Amino acid sequence: MTLDLVKEHLSNNFIGILAAKRFCYLTKPPVDSGIDYTVNYNIARLKNGKTSYFTAPHQIDLQLKATTEKSISVVEDHIIYDLRAKNYDDLIDRRDNGFFPLILILFILPEDENEWVNCLEDQLVLCRSAYWFLPDSTYQATSNVGTNRIRIPLSNRLDIDFFDKKIKDWIPEWK
Repeated sequence: MTLDLVKEHLSNNFIGILAAKRFCYLTKPPVDSGIDYTVNYNIARLKNGKTSYFTAPHQIDLQLKATTEKSISVVEDHIIYDLRAKNYDDLIDRRDNGFFPLILILFILPEDENEWVNCLEDQLVLCRSAYWFLPDSTYQATSNVGTNRIRIPLSNRLDIDFFDKKIKDWIPEWK
């Protein structure tokens, strides 16, 4: 397995853990069209003293990118990242024409692969962090063929509440 595949697997498992903690589940589309996962949310229904669950009719899609610290820079309060132009345009097209949002998740690992994962006696530690990006109106489609630079606010760090708070902000019907 290549190091790029290891990074990809770590990012996939990281996002899966956060989703599961908040009663969301991820589905992987059968065809790679720029969407790595669709996030669905389970809603509890109490009827006649019994709880049952159903899938909410709303969803978001995620595009995951895994990289190391040398592929980013931090300027003021933003992460600067050069995203492939095709992936960038996917985000813009979905913002302008999509039914469901497409969110970029940038998973950043330390440069030293020996620091990526630590197994301690009472915890599993995945080092560094991930950030989400949803392009606002200042981002427009690009004519670039290589990459397009994005700026992700450091405040967009993924945490345990990402699926509870942010996703529900993007889809008002989910509240």
